[in-house]
Amino acid sequence: MDNRGEELFDDALDALDEGALVKACRLLEQVVALDPTDVEAANLLARTYRDREQPEVAERTLARLCEVVVDDVPSLIELADVRLALGDPRGASVPIRRALMLQPNNAEVLSLLGNAFQDLGHRDEAARAYQASLDSNPFAGEVWYNLALVHDQRGDTMAAAQAWRSFLSCGPDDEDRAFALAELARLES
Repeated sequence: MDNRGEELFDDALDALDEGALVKACRLLEQVVALDPTDVEAANLLARTYRDREQPEVAERTLARLCEVVVDDVPSLIELADVRLALGDPRGASVPIRRALMLQPNNAEVLSLLGNAFQDLGHRDEAARAYQASLDSNPFAGEVWYNLALVHDQRGDTMAAAQAWRSFLSCGPDDEDRAFALAELARLES
């Protein structure tokens, strides 16, 4: 990043600190225009668009970045996540596959793969992906939560109950804890 890009980036950070999301987006767009390979600025721009509830613009920003910087796993993860949020699990599979080629045991990527399979209704594949994610990071509460839901949907109540117990051991917030306890009681009755 050159001096002008650094100044713009710093101004964008100041704008974000002030809560001026529109101004931050304009400044970050300028940084990315100066250097399309600036991963930090492009990812921050995409997150800011998501904060502004403009996921389509975030998706376009990340897609352009991933065309230029093809092997940046965090950017691929962001792109997959925003595509899943937009209800496009097939579109999310492209950056997920690329990220898995680069980091086959990345727990976050495997979790996103599980989410994509779940969105497509492929519950067995989703369960396998979630389990592979947990093999890499057994303390991921969100993944235990998703695995419990998948096992329940598959009719495997014993596996669902065990997943809810594991989720509870991760220290969820009160609302999720209450939901998990209710699901566990339902499954055990």
